[in-house]
Amino acid sequence: MVRLAVNPRGLSTTTLGPDKLGKCSLRIKGNKLEAFPRCSESNFSNLRRNNSFAYFDRTRYVSVLDSIHARAILFLRPRRFGKSLTLSMLQHFHGIQHRDQYDELFLDLDIDKDVKGDKITPGEYLILDFNFAEMNRTRDLNKAAEGLAVNIIWSLERFYRVYYSYIGGSSGQLMSENINQGDAIHSLRKLVLIVDDALSEIKNRGDKKHPLANVKGIYLLADEYDAFSNEYIDPHNSQPWAESDASSLVKDFWATVKGMMRLPYGIQKCFITGISPLSLADNTSGFNIAANMSFEQEVAGLCGLSRADVAGALERICKSKADVERHLDRLTRYANGYHFCRYEKSEPVFNTDTSLEYLQAVLTHKDFNIANPPNSEVSHRFLEISASSPVAVTYIQRALTPSPDRATQYSLIPYSDLVDRFSLVDLQNRARGDLEETAFCTLLLYFGAFTFDKENPSKFLTIPNHIVAKRFDATILHRFKLLSSMRNAVKFLALRGDIIATLAGYQELMAARDIKQ
Repeated sequence: MVRLAVNPRGLSTTTLGPDKLGKCSLRIKGNKLEAFPRCSESNFSNLRRNNSFAYFDRTRYVSVLDSIHARAILFLRPRRFGKSLTLSMLQHFHGIQHRDQYDELFLDLDIDKDVKGDKITPGEYLILDFNFAEMNRTRDLNKAAEGLAVNIIWSLERFYRVYYSYIGGSSGQLMSENINQGDAIHSLRKLVLIVDDALSEIKNRGDKKHPLANVKGIYLLADEYDAFSNEYIDPHNSQPWAESDASSLVKDFWATVKGMMRLPYGIQKCFITGISPLSLADNTSGFNIAANMSFEQEVAGLCGLSRADVAGALERICKSKADVERHLDRLTRYANGYHFCRYEKSEPVFNTDTSLEYLQAVLTHKDFNIANPPNSEVSHRFLEISASSPVAVTYIQRALTPSPDRATQYSLIPYSDLVDRFSLVDLQNRARGDLEETAFCTLLLYFGAFTFDKENPSKFLTIPNHIVAKRFDATILHRFKLLSSMRNAVKFLALRGDIIATLAGYQELMAARDIKQ
C-alpha cells in the first residue's frame, strides 16, 4: 500500500567524495574539442570517426549486458538520456559487418580491455534493429497500423541489404522472395527462418572458413519500443487503442519475436529500450520473457552523465576553476538528481541531452537558459496526462512541498511497492484499491517526474531537479486555467509548490462565477 505521507528530508545536496566519483569518461580522438553532440547524433560510428567530437565512454557496459543471464533485456529511461546511442554502440560492437572496423571504433575505449582479456568477442551476431520512434504520427489508428507495418518491413529490407552477401543471394532477390508488403509479421518470420537455416547448414557441415562460422544468430535491438503506442494510449479511455489493428500488430510483433527465440540460431538476444513498462503489459503480453534491468545497480550509469564526466568536461573547456564550479553548480541544480538504482545507493546522474546542450553552449560562448530548456526529459503528452489525473497531481503536489523547516527543496514520497508491469486498466479501475495509486506512482518514476532518493532508494521517491519541478508546476496550472486568472495563487505556487491551495482558490473562483450566473 502506498501512503502519501511527506517526509521532511528532501533532495539531498550531499556530493560524493573524490574517491567515489570515479574517473571522467570523456574521450576525444583529436587534439581539439569542437562539439558535444547531443542525443540527436545517435550513430556511434559517426561520433567516433569525428576526431573533434566528445564521446563519454559507456562501452564497459557492453560486457556487463553480455554477462546478464537473460536473453531479452528491457532497459527503460526517461526521454533524452541517450538510449539510441547505446543501441548504436551495441550494434557496432556485436554486428559482424563492423568487425573489421573494431580498431577504429573501440581500440581506445574501456571495452578493449575485456576483448583483449578474452572476456567478450566482437562481431558475433547479425543485427536486426527496429526504431519505433521513426514513424509519422497520425491520430487515425488505421493509418497508424499501416505506418507501423511499413516501419517493420523497412527494417527487414535494411537487414537484407546489409547481410545478403553473408546469407547468399542478392538483396533484391531476398527481398522480393521473402517480404510480403501486406504482411509484416509473416515477413519477419521468414527472415528469422532464413537466418536459422543458413547458420544451421554452416554449423552442420563444419565450414569454419565461412564468414558466419562464429556467428551465434540474430541480436534484436528495439529502440523506443513504446514510442509508437504511447502516442495513442489514453489512460482515461483505453478502448479505441485496445480494439485497433495497430494494437494487434504490436502484440503480434512481440509474440513472433518470442517464438523466433526458440530456434537454435534464430533470435538469440534482445535489448529493448523505452520509457515505461505500461506498453509492455498492454501490447506485449505474449513477450513475457524480458528481464527489466532498468533499476539494477549493474546498469544504473549506462545512460546519463556522472558528476566526474561533467566536471571533467568543464575543466577541459573553462578558463578558471571558478567557472568550473559555477557551471557545475547550475547543472547540478537543473539537470542532475536521477538515481536509477532501487535497492542500493549509487551516484545520481545528469540528464544527457540537457547536459550536452549546456556544455556546448559553454564551449561556444553562447547563452543557454538551462532553467527552461527547449526539450525536456518529461514529454508534453505525459505532463498533460499527469495533470488530468487526481492521483498524479496529489503525488506531485506532495513532492513539490518543501520540508516544514525549509531545509530542503522537495519532500520525499514514501513507497512500499512498485509494479513491474501494469496496464491501462490498472490506471482506470479505482475498484482495485491501492493498485491505481501504485501504478501511477510507478509511471511517474519511469517518465522522470520522480526518481529514487539517493540516501534511501528502497523507501523514498523524490523530484530529481528544478527543471522537472517547473514543468509539472506550469502544466498543472495550465490544465486548470490558472495562469492568467489567479496571479497571486501562481506566485504562491512558485514559492511554495503547493498546488492544493491554488486549486482551492480556483474552486472558490468558479463557485463565485456560477452563483453570479
